Amino acid sequence: MKSFATFGLAMFAVVAMGTLATAEVKIGDKAPDFTATSVDGKQVSLKKALSDSEAVVVCFTCNKCPVAVAYEDRFIDFTKKYKGKVSFIAVNCNAASEDLEQMKQRAEEKGFNFTYAYDESGDAARDYGARVTPELYVVNKQGTVEYHGAFDDNQKNPKENYLVSAVDSVLAGKKPEVTETKARGCGIKLKK
Repeated sequence: MKSFATFGLAMFAVVAMGTLATAEVKIGDKAPDFTATSVDGKQVSLKKALSDSEAVVVCFTCNKCPVAVAYEDRFIDFTKKYKGKVSFIAVNCNAASEDLEQMKQRAEEKGFNFTYAYDESGDAARDYGARVTPELYVVNKQGTVEYHGAFDDNQKNPKENYLVSAVDSVLAGKKPEVTETKARGCGIKLKK
């Protein structure tokens, strides 16, 4: 009986540590700052992006997920629309089979007009609680998370663009009507 109790306590400790290791940002929370290396070799951070913009979109994405790839043109169009007002930072945390060189090649092929950065440690995804690609967060000028979830309501035939609605609200100084949606995509594979 004693060994069963010891085992139970050990399992509880492992579960508790796992829970503490992955944060989950909630609406209204201060967005965690992060540093990552962009495809042009520069260090980018949320703090720097906020100093240059009225709002920031943090998008966890990657090169290989078909859902994330399907949204790349929408990310480009979004960035064109909000140029000079909103920074769009696409962060790749996947440790599985990508590196900065493959990301650079993808960015050049597609003509990315947004920051595409690699966080090899995966700490940014852990700090935000991001689980899939693409998964997006809208952060206001004060550094508060105002929206979390999907880009829109349907990958093939969208009728509602959650990101645009949230960003328009934030830029107008209002709270978005929809603050959370379910992000859809491939699971993020973090370095252990």
